[in-house]
Amino acid sequence: MTSITTTARRAFALALAGLVSTLAACGGFTSVDVGGSITGLTGTGLVLANGGSSVSPAPGATRFVFPNQVAIRDPYSVSVTTQPTQQTCAVFNPSGTAGAAPVTIVAVICSTNTYSVAGTVTGLTGTNLVLTNGSDQVTIPAGDANRKANFVFPVPVADGTAYGVAVLTQPAGQTCTVANGSAFMGGAPVTNVSVTCQ
Repeated sequence: MTSITTTARRAFALALAGLVSTLAACGGFTSVDVGGSITGLTGTGLVLANGGSSVSPAPGATRFVFPNQVAIRDPYSVSVTTQPTQQTCAVFNPSGTAGAAPVTIVAVICSTNTYSVAGTVTGLTGTNLVLTNGSDQVTIPAGDANRKANFVFPVPVADGTAYGVAVLTQPAGQTCTVANGSAFMGGAPVTNVSVTCQ
């Protein structure tokens, strides 16, 4: 009985080894693609990496696949090595272990960077000064003519987008003018808007 069981086991092991060898020779079920979806990519220069393999999706791309496959049962880990211009991308479901099917659950979601617009007001003594940047507004309380008042618009501005600060409502008894109030957002917060009231 023991010899029959041993013989059967050896036969099964040989058959299994032959099957694995055949699959390897045919290129099936030994390695799989790793990729996924991309949302919101508008900037250039995004580089994704998985181990020593990398891919550079073009602006507007909605899918990506790494050029190098991953062997079944081997780990994968997708990361952003270079962010696209004016954007930040995050990777969701970035890592796992490769199975028999291609990996498609990795999700890369990109959003445009935004920055605040801020500055100072000098000489303000009147009430109800209202500044505007598009539809965004900020009201500056009356102060001491010799003191600077700081302000920050509540809504940040997307990188590369124009901003334009203007006086919407002049303060009582004064006239205020704006300097450094308009430009294109250039990759950092704007802090040099200057409002002078007389």
